[in-house]
Amino acid sequence: MLEPPILVTFVVSQVFGFAAVIFTLLASVIDNDHTVVEANEDPAEYTFVWHPVLMIAGMGYIFGSSVVLFRVMRFVDKFHTKLLHTLVNCVALAISLAGFILAIAMYNAYDSPHFQTIHGMLGLATVVLFAVQLLISIPVFLWPQAPSSIRVPGISVHICVGVGVFVCATMCNMTGFNSRKAKTETSKNYYKIAGFLHVAFTLVILYMLTARKYKRPPGS
Repeated sequence: MLEPPILVTFVVSQVFGFAAVIFTLLASVIDNDHTVVEANEDPAEYTFVWHPVLMIAGMGYIFGSSVVLFRVMRFVDKFHTKLLHTLVNCVALAISLAGFILAIAMYNAYDSPHFQTIHGMLGLATVVLFAVQLLISIPVFLWPQAPSSIRVPGISVHICVGVGVFVCATMCNMTGFNSRKAKTETSKNYYKIAGFLHVAFTLVILYMLTARKYKRPPGS
């Protein structure tokens, strides 16, 4: 199969991913404008509309982009690519945690049980696994003195878990879109468009991870 140049494929993924974030943002802004908060009412519902924006931006778009950096930046020094990969993942985790906290705050405000749905349980597992993966990977792959006996077998586990977290994040975002109670017909349609764009983004990223032509040259 004749794959297109990797930069072209990466740009296509960025268009899909960024557009998914924009449509989610537009839908949330519309919902935000139609959320009336009385003086004596808890503002949790008012802030919760930003939960999907932060989660699709962090665990979707930014994290998804980070997993292909080693293939896109094939001719950049490996250590500097590792640093950028780690930095992008830290940003993705910080944004995701902010969105996660908004969800917890809303359930606390209304005294509702936590993590009772597939979306909630999968979201919790995905964020925790992402955080653990990142914390373990920093000393293993960024510390120059890390023993090769740990680093070499660890890279396979790191890649496998990373792809798994990305797929789980996509599943979580899609179940979130499906359960989202939009307040207007326009916001409902925007959420649907965002969902399809997010699936397209995920498929392009997975294609980049499996295409042999895009693999980083050995020793580079």
